[in-house]
Amino acid sequence: MITRANHIMPTTHPNGATELHLAMTEMLMAGVQEVLLPNDRARNPERGLIGLLHASSGRKRRTLLLRQIVVPQPGDVTFDEELGLLFSANYKSRASDLAAADGAGLIFLHTHPVWPGREASFPRPSPEDCESDPRDLFTLGRSLRSGVPLAAGVVSDAGRWSLREYTFKFPTTAAEVRDPRFQWTAAVATYASAVRIVGPGLRKLPTEVRANGPAGAEGSIAPDEQDSSVRLWGDQGQRALASLRVGHAGAGGVGGILAEHTARLGVGEALFIDYDRLAKENFNRSQGASRDEAGAHVHKVHVAERLARESSTAPNFDAKAVVGSLVEADSIADLLDCDIILNAADSPWGRQVLDHLAFAHLIPVVQGGTLLTGDPVTGRVTTGKSEVSATGPGHTCSECVGAYTRREVSEAQEHPSARGRRRYVDIAGTADAQLVELRSPSVIAFNAIVAGLMQLRLLAIALGTTASALVGTQRYHVLEGTMDWALRKQCKPECQRSAATALGDYYELPTGSDLDFAVNRPGFSGDSVS
Repeated sequence: MITRANHIMPTTHPNGATELHLAMTEMLMAGVQEVLLPNDRARNPERGLIGLLHASSGRKRRTLLLRQIVVPQPGDVTFDEELGLLFSANYKSRASDLAAADGAGLIFLHTHPVWPGREASFPRPSPEDCESDPRDLFTLGRSLRSGVPLAAGVVSDAGRWSLREYTFKFPTTAAEVRDPRFQWTAAVATYASAVRIVGPGLRKLPTEVRANGPAGAEGSIAPDEQDSSVRLWGDQGQRALASLRVGHAGAGGVGGILAEHTARLGVGEALFIDYDRLAKENFNRSQGASRDEAGAHVHKVHVAERLARESSTAPNFDAKAVVGSLVEADSIADLLDCDIILNAADSPWGRQVLDHLAFAHLIPVVQGGTLLTGDPVTGRVTTGKSEVSATGPGHTCSECVGAYTRREVSEAQEHPSARGRRRYVDIAGTADAQLVELRSPSVIAFNAIVAGLMQLRLLAIALGTTASALVGTQRYHVLEGTMDWALRKQCKPECQRSAATALGDYYELPTGSDLDFAVNRPGFSGDSVS
């Protein structure tokens, strides 16, 4: 029998991850509850199901993504007074076949009854669970793709969760078959600290593991500094904000505002990704930046990190700055640690990558931007529009709402010197000829509108503050000063984006080498990238 010595508490995964989560869509969560917590639950003291899992591997967080429920048929799940809950051999075989076809792993879920007065307590796996779960998962896992996740969990009748992932060493030689280190009895169990339910909203449910900060589901608050917002959404809403790790893609005009404002809202942690530097040319729209920082061409993410730390209201707030590109795989690992992403970068390629990531890894993305043209002679804005939308399960994908086109993505992947809308020109006649971007007009007032709308969408997703303003594209028309909603709130019939839902690492994101990032790297010359 496996003992507690093989169970790691709190979350420290053998692959080095310091956090472990389970995530699923709201639709799949409803399916889990229908099977495990039906209205006639008194008929059986325990109920169970098997699901298919994929993994999402971030820099420090590993997330198990529930991809599909293998709905039990009559006779698939039984309860024995001595042995506990049992899955039939046919049920396990059917689930294993489906997992093999999907490149997935498996999770066993079952319920435990709640004693009166203990509804708030978390379930714990029984000694029988700690023996049967790893034994059966080990047997089934040997026939599945190498490295797939194998997990088990308990849900109380009150809806509380306990989850653990098992790590095995599978034998590949005759000697290893006889080696105790390659048996199911040598399994290591790592416990999850939160369950994330995604789309169109976002919830983080607590587990028995009390992780600190955004790793868990119940953050801490500072009533004195957060009094006005607590009066709006209460302690529970403020704790939900404190539990979030928010990714900020882009730290320019809109991103700089978001860096300060989300920290003041009370999010628990912030991650900033951008490769651009401050300059005198963008100082007029860089909130919180100093002239010294602009003169020194400091990376914008370092300004955003400083600003967030100085402005944060959540106890134990933390922030991280990453000088990198949204479209390069190395930065993606940091983004996969986040619960939600705010994209203020204007790269069509970056929007495409985040669009795919939102569905495949179950991380909602809120994005916004402004397009302006003006006449310097008359001083009038000639055209202008700001848009804010969200993508991910429960939302329309970014491509279907027109946040990017495939032509724009292809153009963004070209060498910067041959760029269309976002052109670069050679400054000739100097000792160190360089490529300089032709900047689009931008005004901090319009950036503030976009940043405000993105924050409101964040609150709608994470707290449900404005349920009617949760799904769709908001548009602010600059010339008329009016706001409306785009008509499209569903993907086009031919769209296949949702097919990637919860595939995690198994799904290949459209990343690559960002030539714009290369332009900003020290020592770049126009001939160094082809």
